[in-house]
Amino acid sequence: MNLRQLEIFKAVCEETSFSKAAEKLHVTQPAVSQAVALLEAEAGSPLFERIGKKVSVTENGRLFALKVSELIEKYKEAENVLHGKKIKQTVRLGCCITIANTFLPAVMKRFTALFPDVSLEVGIEIAGNVREKLCDGRFDMALIEGAVTDAALYAEPFSFFELSVIASPDNPLSENREISLDAFLKQPLLLREKGSSIRTVLDSALYLRHREALPVMTSVNSQAIIEAVKANVGISVLPRVIVNRDAEKGRLRLLSVRDMPLINENFWAVRKDKKLTAPLKALRDLAKSAAKERTGV
Repeated sequence: MNLRQLEIFKAVCEETSFSKAAEKLHVTQPAVSQAVALLEAEAGSPLFERIGKKVSVTENGRLFALKVSELIEKYKEAENVLHGKKIKQTVRLGCCITIANTFLPAVMKRFTALFPDVSLEVGIEIAGNVREKLCDGRFDMALIEGAVTDAALYAEPFSFFELSVIASPDNPLSENREISLDAFLKQPLLLREKGSSIRTVLDSALYLRHREALPVMTSVNSQAIIEAVKANVGISVLPRVIVNRDAEKGRLRLLSVRDMPLINENFWAVRKDKKLTAPLKALRDLAKSAAKERTGV
């Protein structure tokens, strides 16, 4: 086992593809395959499952991946010391999309001011991907929308988003502040994709009432949904914090479903085996304060 093999293993984990890992590292695909084969021979078990051109990490591979990133980072630190270079610590933060669209910029700006010698790398993805990458060690900390139940993670709530039904002013429903569940489900629904925390909150609330949402459109992009609602294509459910401005300008109406409150909690999370360093504690505290300033809660 050598450093180059570990770098190749890490790239395959991140890209879930031998060919994409080869492109990323500027090596040939056979070189990637050979490096993985040597590691698997040394491990005595498969590190990846091959499914067509895609690969997924096995349980043994996932456990190995948790240590590989640390080993590579320690090697580079030692190399920098050997060559007399100043070591710059890197913190990798995962973040969900609505948080990124609201108070993340304030967190990043304040963190950089507090820790000018720490490199902050941020990845913005849907909740499921953020949790997966945090478990695999590709993020050091994450700001996650929705419940965090992964056994490998420690999480605490730090804020929440109130979700609103949004409609065009031209939609007949907009004459009411509160609508029935039947009226809501009869409308063309424009919703976030399955797996997003916003959709999970809505689907869970409907499941408890033995109902189901059948959207005519789904999107990973909240802004695309907002524009479609403005055009009166249908109605949606989105965090109030990202639609308030359009509502104040009269471009949208904010409604609620009778007896069905929709709340999306936000959590900061780390792996249970992760030490909370000063930069990570600062990110946690900055997220709390920035969320309170933006949402008032």
